[in-house]
Amino acid sequence: MGKINLCFFEPIGNTFGSERSMIELIKEISTNEKFFNKINTVCYTPKDSGINELLKDNKIKFYTWHKVDLHKRSKLRIFLHALKLLWFCFSRNIDVLHVNQTGGLAYGLFVKKFLPNISLVCYSRYYDDHKIYVKYGAKLNRIGSIICVSQKQKRDLIEVLPDYESNFRVLYNPFKLKLENISRSEFQNKSNFVVLGRIASEKNLMFIIKSWPKVVGSVANAKLEFYGDVVSDYDVKYLESLKSKILELKLNKLIFFKGYVKDPKDIISGSRAMILASSFEPMGRVIIESFMNNTIPLVSSYDTGALEIIKAMNLDKLVFERENSVSLTNKISMIEGLDYKSYMDIIDTGKKWIINNLDIEGKIADYFNIVSGS
Repeated sequence: MGKINLCFFEPIGNTFGSERSMIELIKEISTNEKFFNKINTVCYTPKDSGINELLKDNKIKFYTWHKVDLHKRSKLRIFLHALKLLWFCFSRNIDVLHVNQTGGLAYGLFVKKFLPNISLVCYSRYYDDHKIYVKYGAKLNRIGSIICVSQKQKRDLIEVLPDYESNFRVLYNPFKLKLENISRSEFQNKSNFVVLGRIASEKNLMFIIKSWPKVVGSVANAKLEFYGDVVSDYDVKYLESLKSKILELKLNKLIFFKGYVKDPKDIISGSRAMILASSFEPMGRVIIESFMNNTIPLVSSYDTGALEIIKAMNLDKLVFERENSVSLTNKISMIEGLDYKSYMDIIDTGKKWIINNLDIEGKIADYFNIVSGS
């Protein structure tokens, strides 16, 4: 087999949790000494996107285009962009087209209609991706591989796409593992509780805020910090409603919005616990980041990829009942009462699972097998 020509295509340029993990995986496989002579990677993304920043200084060729707003651009404009991608793949003899995001999937399926021999690898982050498959999939003899980031996500998609069950592959987000422990004094300096992620309604941030009076009644002066950005007009309105609720509950001296941070490592490691109340999480990258930075995560009982991972770690004690303020308060009180050894025992349990399942070296091989059809 000659070199595989892989095109990584992302029409929007997002670098949020799940996308960031897959971008980092592609960076590694394109530079790893075991695989760089087997795969030739080009990246086709918007100008000035975060992806370009993440992949700079690597042996990856960049080709850029103007950013596409899939919700606001005309159908004609999007169609013209799809034609550009089709020509890009044809002229460069692309063997594998790896697409991110719902919009990227639509472009990928368009290309595959005209270049059926291309293997289309779809990194499926959103559940709504199935709508595009239903619309276009019946016209295709072979899609290629559809990468899911959890067994939960795979089950959801198979329910609406039973004919494509054999196409699905589960590939957990990989990580470069740096698993140093913290000292007893560093543990004693831990304070506050944090929520890390995009400001969006599916993160159930309003539930956490409404629960905080009960939390404060159990853990005096417990402070809560939100770290994340807004990416749509709807999210801006949601953020305004959250701030209004904080004022209504007179919690403005205990709850704070800190905005987006590029590297949250110190924020995570300095917190007592991270709270994830999401009703939708394909995997929940922040759960892994929490353990890697020696902070216990608390996860809601919503059926998500994050819950799947916590259960795989046999750490059900970290799960609170969804939309249940008393349950969340009890879990926070439990964390607050742990001594250094008990706290680190939980961290070590999570880290052992991460080492066995998410090491990027193993995921590089898995990803190569997917794109090469092995």
